[in-house]
Amino acid sequence: MPCFWAVLLAVSLVAAWLLRRKAVAGSLMVLTAAMFLGAFCMSLDWRSKAVQLPEGEVQYRAVVERVQSRGEGRKSCDLKTVSFSREYKLKAYVVCSRELREGDTLSCVSRWNEPKNFSFSDNFDYAVYLKRHGYAATTFINFDFPKSETVSKGTPSLRFRLLSLLLPSVHSQFYWALISAMVLGDKSQLSAEIRNEFSAVGVSHVLALSGLHVSILLGLLSLLLSRFRNWFSALIKLLFVWSFAFLTGMPISLLRVAVMFTIMILAKTTNRDSNTLNTLFTAAFLILLASPQSLYDVSFQLSFTAVFFIVLVVQWRKGSKKKSSKSKSNKSISVIITCVKDILLVSLAAQIGTLPLLLYHFGQFPTYFLLSNLLIGLFATAILSLSFVTLSVALLNEGISLMVHGDPFLLPILSFCRHLLGGTASLMASFVHAIASLPFSKIENCYITLPQVFFLYLIIALLAGFFVKIKN
Repeated sequence: MPCFWAVLLAVSLVAAWLLRRKAVAGSLMVLTAAMFLGAFCMSLDWRSKAVQLPEGEVQYRAVVERVQSRGEGRKSCDLKTVSFSREYKLKAYVVCSRELREGDTLSCVSRWNEPKNFSFSDNFDYAVYLKRHGYAATTFINFDFPKSETVSKGTPSLRFRLLSLLLPSVHSQFYWALISAMVLGDKSQLSAEIRNEFSAVGVSHVLALSGLHVSILLGLLSLLLSRFRNWFSALIKLLFVWSFAFLTGMPISLLRVAVMFTIMILAKTTNRDSNTLNTLFTAAFLILLASPQSLYDVSFQLSFTAVFFIVLVVQWRKGSKKKSSKSKSNKSISVIITCVKDILLVSLAAQIGTLPLLLYHFGQFPTYFLLSNLLIGLFATAILSLSFVTLSVALLNEGISLMVHGDPFLLPILSFCRHLLGGTASLMASFVHAIASLPFSKIENCYITLPQVFFLYLIIALLAGFFVKIKN
């Protein structure tokens, strides 16, 4: 009912204007207007996703947007149709012995079905999940018994080309899947075992592109731009962040970082102070304004909640450090202790902040998250740094090979970088596997209801307030 929400939005905006001189009442009306704006955008977005599916089998052409292997000869693909006046996004389950990749075009005949839930899943509404993410239908395509199915090889995407330069043997080593997920956001090669192990030890955020990855890459970029002017350096960083976001498919966690970083850069350029919490809320508002269904996305909820609690802890730590005595004895040891303490506090804040959501969505909680997060940042920094160097050498090697006949002299260096990168990823996988193999590594089957989620957050807020009051 978009018209209904539009009327309520207009009334609340008028009330907010009339009550602008009253701080509490005016703020409440602005909050109410924001809620009605969200309801209005949500209703429009949901109405636009309503699709009347054709009956019987449909003949169409579609471009492959994403491929995930489900076993030998079985794949789960995201398709976008190109043979109709309107684009349809399909979740296709494909039986095909040949290789499929992003950009390929399929010409096929299949029946389109309404998204349905799995009979064995009581805690996850798969049908609503697909509709919220824009899927019009699900379909099954069997290329082993073709009717008129054909596959046309398309132009490889830029991400696929960079991945082939970085990891030419992506299908031969299991740890290449970790690198492709961490560097370019390609999770198609990740096995369920790897996902479960990283989730069990509380470091699944490493596999999803987020602020950790961008901060490491921007740190490397800052070293290269240290001799340039501030405005030029800021412009290059903005171009890098948004190019990286588009290259990796605009995941919500990375989109949050791009929006927040843009706001901070603009504030710095115009000589204005930027508040991190206000920037975080602005990023959430803009993302929800463009994509209202993201509110129900688990990655959106976990990403913004974790950063919210991290920002609160960081601001509290800054305040406590200012009040503490400035002793200079054992300075190197105190710096190490402070760094370890900060890492543990940030990990604890993020894990406690997302605990209710983890229990609600997944019913599990990692018990050794402090131990795993203490070292996983070092592994992530090493892998991203080595990937940056390896990709730079690979691009330089390709450029030289176009100008010089024969094998370029950079091949031994490139091979060494790739082996070093693979060894680091393998070491990280072994570290995660060792922690996941410890007894009682996670608490499972502990689902909670939505009212219990709000109750847990109320308890966390009260305990945090009580702790801060004692410390002060």
